[in-house]
Amino acid sequence: MSYVTADQYAAYAEARGIPINLTTLDADIIKSADFIDTYYIFKGTPQQAYPQLPTDQVTIADIERGALKAVELQQAGRLTLDPASLTGGLIESESKSLDGVGSKSVSYVAGSQPTWKPRVPELDLLLRPWLAGAGVGLRKS
Repeated sequence: MSYVTADQYAAYAEARGIPINLTTLDADIIKSADFIDTYYIFKGTPQQAYPQLPTDQVTIADIERGALKAVELQQAGRLTLDPASLTGGLIESESKSLDGVGSKSVSYVAGSQPTWKPRVPELDLLLRPWLAGAGVGLRKS
């Protein structure tokens, strides 16, 4: 499932002079929709089990600018990160220096993932008008 098409993104990117990685574009469109569905809760009642849009108050057209920005961020490597580059996740062990010199060592459980949402304020702002609840309506992970 995706919220925009490759043609819509191509027009968006061309208008802004943004280079398009055609090799990953289809996957990036799907990953960006998955990101939106994972981290945001929209106003209204979903009209189907998955994806969460449309709802009885928000259409896919309503979030088109945000969905296009999400693809742009994914194409730039800023939305979802390559698992090989991730640090964090479940802590297996941690040690700190007792003498206060400042050394610290942290070991993470193999294969565990960070439990935080990547910071994308520009996407948050574009989707905010359609998000449910107080604040910006972000899903808690």
